[in-house]
Amino acid sequence: MLSAGAALALVACGGGGADPVAGPAPITEQPAGVAATYVGPISGFGSVIVNGMRFDTVGAAMADDDGRPVRLQDLSLGMTVSVDGTADEATARGAAKSLALLRGTTGPITALDAVNQTLTVLGMTVKATPATAYKDVAGFASLTVGSVVEVYGVVQSDNTVLASLIDKEDSVSTHRLVGRLSGLNTAAKTFQVGTLQVSYGSAALAGVLVDGALVNVKAAQAQAPAGGVLTASEVRVGGSKGYSTTVAAGSYLKIKGVAEAAPVNGVLTVSGTRVNVTQAVYKNAGTIRAGDFLEIKGAWDGSVLLASKVELENDDRDNDGYKDSNELYGAVSALTAEGHVVMNGVTVDISTAYFDKGTHAQLAVGVPLEVKGVVQGNLFKAHKVEFKSGYSSSGSSGSTGFEYESYGFVSDFVSVSSFKVNGMAVDASAARFEDGTPANLANGAYLEVKGAQNAQGVFVARKVEFKRLR
Repeated sequence: MLSAGAALALVACGGGGADPVAGPAPITEQPAGVAATYVGPISGFGSVIVNGMRFDTVGAAMADDDGRPVRLQDLSLGMTVSVDGTADEATARGAAKSLALLRGTTGPITALDAVNQTLTVLGMTVKATPATAYKDVAGFASLTVGSVVEVYGVVQSDNTVLASLIDKEDSVSTHRLVGRLSGLNTAAKTFQVGTLQVSYGSAALAGVLVDGALVNVKAAQAQAPAGGVLTASEVRVGGSKGYSTTVAAGSYLKIKGVAEAAPVNGVLTVSGTRVNVTQAVYKNAGTIRAGDFLEIKGAWDGSVLLASKVELENDDRDNDGYKDSNELYGAVSALTAEGHVVMNGVTVDISTAYFDKGTHAQLAVGVPLEVKGVVQGNLFKAHKVEFKSGYSSSGSSGSTGFEYESYGFVSDFVSVSSFKVNGMAVDASAARFEDGTPANLANGAYLEVKGAQNAQGVFVARKVEFKRLR
């Protein structure tokens, strides 16, 4: 999510960054419709929002970095993704061609420090911040030693993880360790990550091991660490297949992250990614200091992001005075007993929100909203709730023009122009279908749909994609 550590440490970025490198050919803005890669945590839904860009994902190839299929309902705020597609900076809208979910370190917590808000998982120190999201646990105070968690975030140059999401698991089937290796011993087939030694003699190895490289280490449940040693079943250099292969040299790239130190000879490290700012245009930033939260655009040369624009976001606030890190676009799917609403699988606390174009009393299942706010623990705290019903028609088939994506199971099926998804009436008579046809529509089918609601509250779908259940 989140405003603390939104960038992902890219392949071969290593620490350091004192040596100057060649500057970029300036790219002032991403041209509309041109291929781009956005890497970072998910900050919103109703489309998948990454680094401020709303990506249409209906029809996109979606998988995790183990190659397993991913659906929208599998994604959560704060999960790290790499999105390839086209993007238009002027409208902040994009179309994803593929989305890779980049899995994080997974294992039991072995140490907790409530004062410094840190925990240790598989020998890696994880730093939580007020912007860290939590899933299936209320917050840091509810974590205990022995709890199994998956940690999404950024591997910093000091090999600590700046967490964007801490997801509590019931159990662990696969231990996963993501970090930078050191002390490589090719004779003994071992290396160090954090405080753990990794034995890779019997592991499937992808890539070339070298000290400082980011690695993704997997070990089966039966191979839990013993005596400070993790016996690996698989080691991938570069952290994951997602960004090591899809971010090609010369690609336009946009990241957000924390400056780990001031630039030296025009080069700095931002949440583990080396960045050259020698030819960058600055916005809201004079001198970059350690700890500054930055948004950076530019060209990826394979190992360094050649920045064309650097924006300081520490004081980025909306017109209403709030610093809103997260957004949701879509229809209300449920109202809870606590007076919260559920949108896109996210529980939203609206108790102190400002309401625009509607009132609290008008909230109901199926009502389309735009919500802005921040995540606090496992709850989305809304600052602003804007009703999107009753707009003049500007979309296709009489829709309102407020487009978003939704997902769920078909119910109350009558025809292609009359069925429900998550209790919302849908008309797909003019939609383009992916991985299926109108003949495949039936109660129980799982769909992802994109479109907008018309004045009668019917969701007029432009795209419909059938998804297989795992």
